[in-house]
Amino acid sequence: MLLAMGFFTLLMAVATLLYKPPRGVIFERYKQAYYLTLAAVSAAGMAEVSIAFCLSSCRLGRVILCASVAPFALIVALGGFSVLMRA
Repeated sequence: MLLAMGFFTLLMAVATLLYKPPRGVIFERYKQAYYLTLAAVSAAGMAEVSIAFCLSSCRLGRVILCASVAPFALIVALGGFSVLMRA
């Protein structure tokens, strides 16, 4: 699970970096913050993947899996996943 979460976080961060320009109230003015956020999420994804290989059967892996939800949620919020809704 940790390997999958890290892989998808990393994949979505790279896809967002390549295909989505900075937008929104904050990121249109501060594009550097957008790219730094994507870099931090990418680093978290790479760390999750490497930790998954080291701690595959340890209890600490479960704690890290729970903590890995935050970077994944951040990349989903930045545009790695779009949901269209009609009211």
